[in-house]
Amino acid sequence: MRTLLAVDIGNTRVKWALREAGAAPGLWIAQGAGPAEALAGALRATLPGAAALSEVIYSSVAGEALTAALEQALRAAAGGAPVRRFAARPAAGGLVNRYAAPTLGPDRFAAAIGARRLYGDGALVVASFGTATTVDTVSPAHDYLGGLILPGVDSMLAALASDTARLPRVALAAAPVDIPDSTEAAIAEGVARAQAGAVRETLDIARRRFGSARLVAAGGAAGALLGRLGEVQFHEDLVLVGLAASAEDEGWEPA
Repeated sequence: MRTLLAVDIGNTRVKWALREAGAAPGLWIAQGAGPAEALAGALRATLPGAAALSEVIYSSVAGEALTAALEQALRAAAGGAPVRRFAARPAAGGLVNRYAAPTLGPDRFAAAIGARRLYGDGALVVASFGTATTVDTVSPAHDYLGGLILPGVDSMLAALASDTARLPRVALAAAPVDIPDSTEAAIAEGVARAQAGAVRETLDIARRRFGSARLVAAGGAAGALLGRLGEVQFHEDLVLVGLAASAEDEGWEPA
């Protein structure tokens, strides 16, 4: 059995999934998530019970020191299988990269690939709610076009609490409030509307341009926002699905 390990190194945690080649997108043999320091132990506990790895692909938006340390852990766990770091490039996983700058985050490109692989043709808006919130557009012609980056939910809430003398730290409310009548509700509702509004405006633009567009969401902070977004597909593992699709489609060799 040919198996692939996909690893998503984020700003605050690491996610990984073990996949059998040819399986349906998002169908994993095993998976896990947690702080960076737990990665090596989680892999040691999982991999001996699985078939030998054929390859490892990972993306990282963490600092270079942490990324290098985690790559060492991956190479140790891989048992000699090739290990590659995924980076945004002109084309991968069935998408053409139309981003004008060379600094596109690998997680954004991989999430777009994952959304396309899971939800098929047509225009897509891909919203990822993590440490940062990103809102990206994929055309019906399978072009990654770019999108928005804004502070994530927790970053917005923390900034109001830390940068002002009298505003408290709050959490998002479970349900919308039409006209907030307390400071706590005003903060929670303001941040939620800022996040949801950025997504809805991007979706409106995509629908005007392409006639229709589907919204796909991911990320740990999405839960309190999904009810504000209308019809939306949620999939927690978009980056991992995109990494696996890229590796399998290209039959890559280690650099």
